[in-house]
Amino acid sequence: MRSSLLGIKSEKRRPRQKPESAPYPRHDSTPPELRETLLSIQQILADLPDADNEPGAVEKMLRANTILRNLPWPAPFDLTTHRLDLGDARQLEVIPALVSSERR
Repeated sequence: MRSSLLGIKSEKRRPRQKPESAPYPRHDSTPPELRETLLSIQQILADLPDADNEPGAVEKMLRANTILRNLPWPAPFDLTTHRLDLGDARQLEVIPALVSSERR
């Protein structure tokens, strides 16, 4: 009502339509090795104890840690880059986040 007083035409919104194609394929296109890996990760995480002070909890967590540390990480987390800047530790201009926050 108020929009008509201001001279603004109000349009009725159309109901949201569902996309015609599903966002994921309906068939199982996961390679068997990846499927096996995902299932084993799921089992490892399900076997972790709720509390770390339960009997046998430390052994279960160490076993999970050993297995999970040797699994490949998905992209983009599978790459690491390092950059060294020669300078004085008291001059923090080489850290972009600190420079931009100081200028505000």
